[in-house]
Amino acid sequence: EIGWCDWSSDVALPIFQIAKTFCTIGQCYARLGDPRRGLAYLRRAREAHERYGDHDARPDTLLATAEVLVELGDLAAADSFVSDASGLVAVSGSAYDSVHEKIVRALVARASGDASAAVMHAFDARQAAEAQAYVAYHFFAMAIEAAARCDIGEQHTGILLATTAIG
Repeated sequence: EIGWCDWSSDVALPIFQIAKTFCTIGQCYARLGDPRRGLAYLRRAREAHERYGDHDARPDTLLATAEVLVELGDLAAADSFVSDASGLVAVSGSAYDSVHEKIVRALVARASGDASAAVMHAFDARQAAEAQAYVAYHFFAMAIEAAARCDIGEQHTGILLATTAIG
C-alpha cells in the first residue's frame, strides 16, 4: 500500500518517483542477495506504474524485474517481462530504455544457452550505448559480449573485449 504518501502535501512524491523508488529498493535487495524481497518491491513498483498510469518509467521497472529473474533462472518469466517492455520502448522511442532492453535480451539469450543471439544483442547494445554516451551500459554490454564471444569459441575477441571492459 502506498498510503504513507500524503498526496495533499507539497512534499508528496510525484507518482513516477514512488514507482522508481520501489524499483531501486527492489534492485538493491536483489543485488544484496535477497532476490525474493527484491521481486516483491519490483512488483510494488509495477503496481504503482499501473495504478497511476505511468508508462514513461515502466519499461525500466519491467527490465529490472527481468534481470532479477535471469539471476534466479526463471528465463520464461524474464523473457515475458522483456517482451512487455519492448512494446512500451517501441512506443516511447527512449534510447535509454532501448539500450537497457538490448542488454537484458543479451542476458536472457546467454542464460538460455544461445550465445550467438547474446553476442548480437550485446553488440547492438554496446554500439547504441556508445552512440548515446551511456558509459555504464556501454561497459556492461561489452562485458556480456565478451563472455558470449568466449562461449561461441571466439576467445581472442572475448579476451580483448573483457580486458577493455575491465580497464
